[in-house]
Amino acid sequence: MICPYCNKEMERGIIEAKSPPIWTKRQKVTILKRKDEIALSDFMKTEYSAAYYCENCRKIIIDIDEAVSYLDVD
Repeated sequence: MICPYCNKEMERGIIEAKSPPIWTKRQKVTILKRKDEIALSDFMKTEYSAAYYCENCRKIIIDIDEAVSYLDVD
């Protein structure tokens, strides 16, 4: 993926966390996903959303529609 900020190539990986990563607009006290939140992975599966890192800009872009197996990151 090309970085939309600097037009350099980004490195593909995943966001890893101890609980399923969830995008939310408010602070959470539970790991359960609400209807208006977006899960970046499913703790019952071995797939994650692809995350692209730009070393130049130090930004990460997450593609929630691109499933990546943990073993496919290399």
